[in-house]
Parts: sequence; structure tokens; C-alpha cells
Amino acid sequence: METVDILYGEQIKIWDVQSGEVVADIGAYDGVVAGMISIFSDSATIYVQDADTSNFYIFPRIKDHMESLRGEPFTNKFVIVPADYDSTYLPKDTFNKIILNNVLRYVDNKPKFLREIHSILKEDGLFYVRTEIARNEAEAEFIPTEKDVINSVVSEKFNLISEHEVLSGMYTIFVFKKSDRDGRKRN
Repeated sequence: METVDILYGEQIKIWDVQSGEVVADIGAYDGVVAGMISIFSDSATIYVQDADTSNFYIFPRIKDHMESLRGEPFTNKFVIVPADYDSTYLPKDTFNKIILNNVLRYVDNKPKFLREIHSILKEDGLFYVRTEIARNEAEAEFIPTEKDVINSVVSEKFNLISEHEVLSGMYTIFVFKKSDRDGRKRN
């Protein structure tokens, strides 16, 4: 359990999944984030979604392992949803929180993707983007800069609420809120 806290403790506190919330882990790969969240939350509905469904068979074992770490059965409900690279196929106006864990930089058509995120998020919902951030020009050829991440999201009707360095600065979690207009871009 100590390893879970070291790797995901900060992030789980930032995501702060509450009872009754509906959460989407988009680009979930094998669902490990949904499992980690479930160690520390109860009675939420978590959608585990990915375009590469070849890893979904692992989720039941991950879920069982995370439950054993928790020491009691999960009370969260899991919904496994395959997608493709053009759509998440998730229901509109449904999610209190959407988590993108190291995924945004791999999305080819960010505007289209972010418009879909906007449409599936509830009016007061939060959108969490966890990603690496380039620290110099050489890294910026392969990894987005802070400005790139923020500007790509706020240009699709989101406002930046906060940002948090996690795992000793290896990643940043950007927290956005749905808006009816473009947010403030960084220069």
C-alpha cells in the first residue's frame, strides 16, 4: 500500500473522487488508474475507456489486486467502454470528472477530441490532464510545453483552474473546468 501512496497518492488527492460521481478514465490502457482510485473512493461509477482494447482482459486481475490492497471489496461500479481513434463513444453530459493520464500528447486531432470531452462533461465538471512537460527546447520537440497543453485545451472552451506538479516534478496535472467560451491562453 505504501508503493500505491508513493506513486498515486498525490494524484488521487487531486482527482478527489467522491461518492456518487461519474468519472471517465480516457486512454485507460489496462485500467490501473481506475483501480488506484477505487482503493481510496467509494460508490462512484468509473468508466474505463481506451481505443486499444487488447489490454482490457487484464483489468479483472488489476481490480482483484487493488481490492486486496484495499482490504475490502470495491463499492465503485466499473463500465468498460471500447473506443476508436475518432470517438470515445461516451454519453453526453454525464461525467463529473474526466481523467486523461499521459494521453493528450498522443491525440492527433486535439480540437475534435477536446470538443468531444467538452460535450461528455457535465456543466460543472472537471477535466484533468496529467502529462510530462518539456523543460527545454530539445524536449519540446517530443514533449509538449506547459503553454502548448494549456492553449490547446482552453481554445476549446475550458478554463484552467489549477496545475500541480506530481511525482517530484516528473508530471503535471492540469485541472480545467468546462466553459461556454474560450479560456485565457498563455503567451
